[in-house]
Amino acid sequence: MGETAAVPEPTQPVTFEQLKGAFNVFKDDYKIVNHPNTPVNTPFNVPNQPDAHGRQYNLTLIPEEMTEKEYLSHLEAPEGIVLFIGCMDRDAALPAYQELQKQYSGKKIIYLTVAGGVVQKEQQRKDAMRTIITHASQHQDHIEAVIATDHDHTCGKVKADLAGTPLAQVIGIELPEVGNPAPPAEQAEMKSLIAGGITELGLRKLFPGKVLPGLVAINRQGNAHIDTNFQGVQPKTINQVVEQKIS
Repeated sequence: MGETAAVPEPTQPVTFEQLKGAFNVFKDDYKIVNHPNTPVNTPFNVPNQPDAHGRQYNLTLIPEEMTEKEYLSHLEAPEGIVLFIGCMDRDAALPAYQELQKQYSGKKIIYLTVAGGVVQKEQQRKDAMRTIITHASQHQDHIEAVIATDHDHTCGKVKADLAGTPLAQVIGIELPEVGNPAPPAEQAEMKSLIAGGITELGLRKLFPGKVLPGLVAINRQGNAHIDTNFQGVQPKTINQVVEQKIS
């Protein structure tokens, strides 16, 4: 999907053209969840408002007409910036944003949401994410916290990576019920994948002392909260889960 994003060497700054190419890798993400006509957002706006059913996806891309000067102006915020990296899920995006507004009152929230959040399987997508966050790290004077997440209750991207099988079924538990919290076993597995994604993307090296892992716990009825208790969580990659499923 999308175009290949060139990954700069660690000693080389990410250019704006590389940044745009990286965002473009995710341009077809709505097709993963069969919602191709949902409005695309930018990382600097409030997430898409709920539809008639109280839910809405929120994919963030750079508008074609946005200039480098305009993009960088959004990273200048004396009040402080909270960078949220998460899934575009229709039950996670807006509720998580609203919780961040409460937790970080007065701070500017920049929202990077694509299918899967920090949990990515394909190397092209991991490279693109790394390019985007590396660019942000080059302009992190005002970034105070990086909240790195995915969500429970069957992430659609993780399901696609597992050949259409929900994560809960792969680990041998029943699917979570709509309206109820996800089973602890699914939440624990998702936390491991989030921790693994953070490691794969090199987030802690790029933002020393600023990264906070989070599981966006949803109930598929438009409510969510961010669980940041990752004590004792062992990192695992989605590729490892795929290999275990095959074997």
